[in-house]
Amino acid sequence: MTPQMDVLYVKDLGHVLAAFTRVSEPDQLEASAAAFLTTGLYVRGLGNPAGYPSPSDFNSQNYLVPPDRIALARVALNSAQLAAPRALTVTISPSSPPTVSSFPSIAPLTITTGPLKVTLAQPAAADTPFLILLDGPSLDTPIEQPCIFPQGALDFTPTLPAISTLSGGVTYYAIVFVPNYPVSVHNFMP
Repeated sequence: MTPQMDVLYVKDLGHVLAAFTRVSEPDQLEASAAAFLTTGLYVRGLGNPAGYPSPSDFNSQNYLVPPDRIALARVALNSAQLAAPRALTVTISPSSPPTVSSFPSIAPLTITTGPLKVTLAQPAAADTPFLILLDGPSLDTPIEQPCIFPQGALDFTPTLPAISTLSGGVTYYAIVFVPNYPVSVHNFMP
């Protein structure tokens, strides 16, 4: 095993989706995550298990993160981090190599529906870009909704015209990626 690990993370937001090591690292890291992904990265077990209708839903629900939303970074190997990558965020700085760290210990964000609303544990310190992916059984690919929490805002209700086109009586999931907060998932029926 090499003294580093590679991470696949949500581009521009930092949420680590997967971490891996290789028997022999190439001299140059691949230019993009596309070397590993074609249609995207299927992930399961996102968010808090209590937010799902049942434990089997938590363990079996696959979410597709589109390939253009995923980036690749090489970081120092840490076996504890390798074992729990979704508890990590990537920090990218133009002046230093990427690093991974745990999310700050703040209260989780909350998501409610009717209409969909995302609430932070504390007001946004600056305009904060975030991403909502809507996924469900009738969607071939998730619906992506980039958003921005305005500075000072505690909650945000995005305009999601696509919700009106979803099938009634079917469970969908809003997967929310906000910097400095672990991934949050909320199920709802339109």
